Amino acid sequence: MLSIKQFAERTDLSPSALRFYETKGILIPAMRLDSGHRKYEQGQISQARLIHSLRQAGVGLTEIGHFLTAGSEDRDKLLQRWRHESEVKLLSVQIANQFLQGFQPEQNELHLVNIEQELFVIWYTVTVPRQGPLPYKKAIRAYRQLLLSHGVKIVDDGYVRTLDVQGDQLLGEIGFHIRPKDVGKIPPSDSGFTIRQIPFALFATLEHKYGETYVCQRIISILHKFGFQQAGDHFDKYIAGNDDRLLLYVPVSIRA
Repeated sequence: MLSIKQFAERTDLSPSALRFYETKGILIPAMRLDSGHRKYEQGQISQARLIHSLRQAGVGLTEIGHFLTAGSEDRDKLLQRWRHESEVKLLSVQIANQFLQGFQPEQNELHLVNIEQELFVIWYTVTVPRQGPLPYKKAIRAYRQLLLSHGVKIVDDGYVRTLDVQGDQLLGEIGFHIRPKDVGKIPPSDSGFTIRQIPFALFATLEHKYGETYVCQRIISILHKFGFQQAGDHFDKYIAGNDDRLLLYVPVSIRA
């Protein structure tokens, strides 16, 4: 058995760090003597090093606790998610640096938005008349009210994607960011929707007027100037209180 001082020396952790991990319930001494002194087993050395390594990698204490008690399949899932989160964080730093290198205060159309957690978005396929400054607005209100009637909390304003133009009609999707726990509140009788996850990602955003000519070419040109490239499907976000402008979201990565 090792005292806390001996255990700290073997693990390269301070006694205060060991006491902190104990208070969080993820590294409990093997024994507490009547005097209150902590005693650790040799087998806890690798566990202590693992816990501290995960902490240095930015993993939260709660998730470390889950990892230590999880089976091999759940551990693999956690590791895959942590790796992805780490890659996104690294990419975010690289993109932020690239953005600052190309940023000019007098030309500040493009902005960055970092989505730090996976978003659950419910998408409804709709057909709407090709008219007005915001053709999807009525459909957004209707489906928003439908979700609210089911007790679903809507986290953000509506998103839209135009899939096709069919004469005087638009075929598109309208989406709402919802909480994962609310997915089960949507009754099976509802139809015409899919639920997709928007992963951790960094988006370039550009505010534009609906129907503005060459907006896609304009943002591609701006992305090129910054050394970015589009990394997935883009979508528009309706801006609350604004009747003729949208916010274009484009997932980006650094151009190879």
